[in-house]
Amino acid sequence: MPSSGLSLPERDRLFGWFALDGSAAARPATPFSSDALAAIAERHGVLKRAVAHGLKWTSIRFDAELEAQIRNARDARSTRDEVLRALNVEGVVPTLLKGAALVPWIGRDPDARTMGDLDLLVDTKEIDAARRALRTLDYTRPPGALPDWHLRLWHFNTTYVPKDPERLPVEIHHGLHADALGVDLDPDAFRSRAAVVDILGAQARLPHPIDRWIHLATHFTSHVGARCGSPDTLRLLAESPHPPARLRWVGDLVDAWASVRGAGIAETVVRIRTCRAEAASADALAMILPMLDPDGYAAAAAVASAIEPPRFETDAIECRGRMPHDVDATIGIRPATLRLWFRWLSGSGRNLGPLSRFLHALSVLARTATAGLAFPVAYVLRTRESASPTTARGELERFEALARRKAFDRRESDARIDADGNIRAVRESPP
Repeated sequence: MPSSGLSLPERDRLFGWFALDGSAAARPATPFSSDALAAIAERHGVLKRAVAHGLKWTSIRFDAELEAQIRNARDARSTRDEVLRALNVEGVVPTLLKGAALVPWIGRDPDARTMGDLDLLVDTKEIDAARRALRTLDYTRPPGALPDWHLRLWHFNTTYVPKDPERLPVEIHHGLHADALGVDLDPDAFRSRAAVVDILGAQARLPHPIDRWIHLATHFTSHVGARCGSPDTLRLLAESPHPPARLRWVGDLVDAWASVRGAGIAETVVRIRTCRAEAASADALAMILPMLDPDGYAAAAAVASAIEPPRFETDAIECRGRMPHDVDATIGIRPATLRLWFRWLSGSGRNLGPLSRFLHALSVLARTATAGLAFPVAYVLRTRESASPTTARGELERFEALARRKAFDRRESDARIDADGNIRAVRESPP
C-alpha cells in the first residue's frame, strides 16, 4: 500500500488533530514541521485544522493552499445562506444533513471544514419547489444527468450545479440512504425530530443530535468501508492513495459525539437498533474511542457493548485501505458495489418472511432493470459536449457577487449562536 511513511510521533500528531480536549490523544498546539503530515492535511481538506495544532510546511504552496481551503469553507457557508433564503421564499424549510451545512453546530472552527457540496433534505412533495428556488440562483442539473423520475426511483438525492464559481453544488435529498445500504433511517421521522432554527434570518431544520450522529456514521462507513477500527485506523485512512474526504468525516464524527452524550446514551442505543445501524455505528465508535475524553470513552464503550458487534472481519480495514476506488475495467462497476447489490437483493440483515423476501427481490430486480434501460440514454448525454457551457461572468455579475459576499461576511461576523441553536446578529449591521 502506498505510504507516506509516518513515524510514531507523526501518527500521534495526526490523532491529535481530531482529539477532543482532555482526551488521551489530545496534543498541545506547539509549532512543528512535517511535509508528510502537511501533504495528508492538504489532500484531505483539513489544513486549517492541522495548522491550529501547530503544523507548518516547508513548501511555498502551503499558504496558498491554506487560503484556498479557508475560502472553500466560507463559500460553503455563503452558499448555505443564499440557498436557504431562496428555499424559504418557496415555502421550503430544509433539514441540514452533514458537512458544511452543520457548521457551526459541529466543528470548533468553521473555517476548518472544507466542503464539496451542500446537502439538504426536503419532503418529496417539496422537490419541485426546491428546484424552482435553485433555478432563481442559476443552478442547473449537470450535463447528461439522468431525469428526476429515474433518480427518485433509484437514488436518494439530486445534484444541482451553480453558474457562479463561488457557490458550491447543492444536493437535494428526498431520502437518507440508498436502499441497498440496509439502514432504515426514516426521512419523515428524521425531519419530525429536527428543531427549526434561524440562521442569519433564514430558517432551516437542525437534526436531533442522535439522528445527526447516526447519519454521519452510516455515511462514513458506507463510503469508506471502515470495519473494526483500531488506533491505526486514522493512519490507514490518511495513507490511502484514494481519500475523497475521509479525515474530514472523522472530524465530523468526533465533533458530533459530545452532543450525542448530552442527548442520552440509552436513547442512542435504541435509535441505533431501530434503524439497523448497528454495524456502521460500532465501526464509527471504534474509530473515535481512542480520541474521547474519559467520560466519553465510558459512554461510547457502553454503546459499543450494547449493540451488535460489526459483522465483518477485523482486518477488513487494512484490505479497504489497499483497495482503489477506480472502476473495474471489465464490467464498469466496483466489486464492492456488486457485493452491496447482492446483499440488497437477498435482503441480508432484514427480518423478512419468504413471501416478503421474494417481493423484495422482485422490486430490486425491477429497479435494476430500469437503471439498465436508462443507461444508454445517460451514456449518450454524458458523452455529448455540454449544450450550455458556463460563460465568463461580466463586470456587473462580479460586482453583485462581491456585494453579496461582503453582506454575508458582515452578517456572519456580527452573529452568535444562542441557547436554542439559532444564529442571530448580536447588533444591527449597517446596510
